[in-house]
Amino acid sequence: MIRNHRTPEGEALGEQIARLCDGAEPKARLRMPELQPRCASCAFRRGPHVANGSPATLMDALKCVMEGHEFQCHQPDRKGEPCSGWAMFLLARDESDASVVAPWPFSDEVEKEA
Repeated sequence: MIRNHRTPEGEALGEQIARLCDGAEPKARLRMPELQPRCASCAFRRGPHVANGSPATLMDALKCVMEGHEFQCHQPDRKGEPCSGWAMFLLARDESDASVVAPWPFSDEVEKEA
């Protein structure tokens, strides 16, 4: 099992993903004003929490955004709900924006290959 933990590389990646999500939020809110805010531990929110500094979580989150797969919220009281940060990226897309295939597997697929 790949453990989620913060690394310097994950922190740098998390900072950039959060910055991009901050930029996507205004357009997403125009399209869906009732969208819940990102939770405090959102992978797409800058901060010292694990999800925004874990390379495995962030690469899975980024793959979900790129390929259009649902990424679920990490917060226990939102279990099973789509992540608001992920939704912001998808809502901010233009109709002409195509999904792309990320050239890496999801973290749980890496485990299966081992």
